[in-house]
Amino acid sequence: MNERFLIHRLRSTRFAAIVGVIVMGVLMIYELLMRGSLSWQMLVVMGAMAITKWGTMLYYQKND
Repeated sequence: MNERFLIHRLRSTRFAAIVGVIVMGVLMIYELLMRGSLSWQMLVVMGAMAITKWGTMLYYQKND
């Protein structure tokens, strides 16, 4: 594997995560407007995404 492949893989994974968060946010807003309540499973997944993002940012900042 060369360096360019790893950089492209990193960027594509980052882009997929951003799209996933946006789609989940839209779905949460839709559910809130249509049903009047939020599913706790969606909140757990959004929380896990946020904790993972912040944790990796802090880890890379500390070790870079």
